Amino acid sequence: MVWLGLWPVMHAHWAMLAAVCTFIIGYAVLTSWVPVLREGRNLFTRALKVGLVIRMVISVLTLIAVPLGLLLLFTPDLWCGIAANWVVSEVLGTSPLAQRTGGSGVSSQVGFLEIYATTILEGLILSFMLFILSFIAIIILQMRDRRNPALWRGSSNP
Repeated sequence: MVWLGLWPVMHAHWAMLAAVCTFIIGYAVLTSWVPVLREGRNLFTRALKVGLVIRMVISVLTLIAVPLGLLLLFTPDLWCGIAANWVVSEVLGTSPLAQRTGGSGVSSQVGFLEIYATTILEGLILSFMLFILSFIAIIILQMRDRRNPALWRGSSNP
């Protein structure tokens, strides 16, 4: 938001907050209703927890990289945000990035919908990356479990 020059725009704060709340509610509903995600000892749930820890580490490293500027180029948040901004600008015809680059006309008037959609889409892209990390974690956990049969004796995931 700061990089896009939207810090003084109050509806930008509300749009991002609404998108984050949407994700929190969405994940809460998803993990409550899907039986596989409710079982703590399930291999898929364990893999998601590993993926979540990896994502939290990446988020902390991103926060550390923000003041350093150039290191921000190596964070997935920046690239997912750029991708989300591109998709939203193609679909809606407006772009939060136009605000930063000094675009004129309709494209520089960034509204609640554009910021909300960009934030939601960035979250979906990051969630997909977490999903991929989770599958990699599943493969690693299964390899580890197969090497040590004592780990899965009492479990339902041989």
